[in-house]
Amino acid sequence: MKSRKVIYILCLLGVFILNVFYVNYQFYVLLLLVILIPVASFILFMIAKHSLELMFYMPGRMLTKGKSFSLLVKMSNNVPILLSNSEVRFSAQFSNDPQVEHQKIIMNTFYDNHKEQLEISAAHCGILEVHVDQVHMYDYLKIFGKVKRFKGNLHLSVFPELLPTSERNNGEVLESMEYSSDQWLILNGDSDEIVDYREYQDGDSMNKIHWKLSVKSDDLIVKKFGDEDDRCIRILVDLTKTKDPKFREYLDRIYQMAYSIGHYYVKVGMKTSFVLWDSRQEKLVEWMFTTEEELQHAVIGLMQQKCSENAGGKTEAAYEESGLRSAEKPFWITSKNYDSRDYQVINVIRDDLEQLMETLYEI
Repeated sequence: MKSRKVIYILCLLGVFILNVFYVNYQFYVLLLLVILIPVASFILFMIAKHSLELMFYMPGRMLTKGKSFSLLVKMSNNVPILLSNSEVRFSAQFSNDPQVEHQKIIMNTFYDNHKEQLEISAAHCGILEVHVDQVHMYDYLKIFGKVKRFKGNLHLSVFPELLPTSERNNGEVLESMEYSSDQWLILNGDSDEIVDYREYQDGDSMNKIHWKLSVKSDDLIVKKFGDEDDRCIRILVDLTKTKDPKFREYLDRIYQMAYSIGHYYVKVGMKTSFVLWDSRQEKLVEWMFTTEEELQHAVIGLMQQKCSENAGGKTEAAYEESGLRSAEKPFWITSKNYDSRDYQVINVIRDDLEQLMETLYEI
């Protein structure tokens, strides 16, 4: 645009000099045109600028990591005066990731209601925020320009992929199984005895239905196990922020493991929760879930949490003081070297996560 201004000024000076040395009607008309046309373009540009509207559409609000999505951008004017091509600049940033990705698209607004699509890739798990940084607008001659800023952003929840496993033949929870010290322990309580039956309630797992009794009854009958009210699988998540260059990759694996374990226990009908340190409110938070929908909300809440220094240590200390206890030994998902007999420790760097999930699904 600067080069266009320079060329215009040179042309204006040239025509002005011709009018000074040569008294000619044609040169005078040419001088008027060289002055009036840019002025008219500037006036139309200023009117259209104030009536510019920018609209966005994102199909859905959830996506799986590694996939891309299209952001539909629509530009229009409330007055019948259109601008020249405009440049819309965006920035996309994942939660807990300092790296910002910048993109731009050219909007051809010689006609109204123009639409363009912007492809954005979901490279990490987390909450992806797409911001409109600014819009560079130009008049028809591209001599005048203006930067207009728009307030607003879009949020997209990028979910981790569930770790691949074999499907179980039944929904029974695993009995206690112990592995070597560099593995983890799966303990699902000490009372799998059926002590009673009750009518089916919303949120109950289909695996708990007693089909023979249900056939004889007008309602579905579910099996009630001993200590059922106290059984809760707690998954403690370590969101400690480190300076490791692979920190964001490790964080993706933490999200993936927490989501995969939560998904498993939802399938078998176990009450489960994510427990972690909220660095904004400076307190321990817990998201309980028993259904797939509640699990998705819990994962979104987990990914919205800000990573902070020593979040793992604060989680452990607050958990010990909270009195949150159940018959189940809690999981501890971390990327740091940590060993404890009080938790089923999963190190997302050291352990084979797929093998651990495969073990969980074994009969």
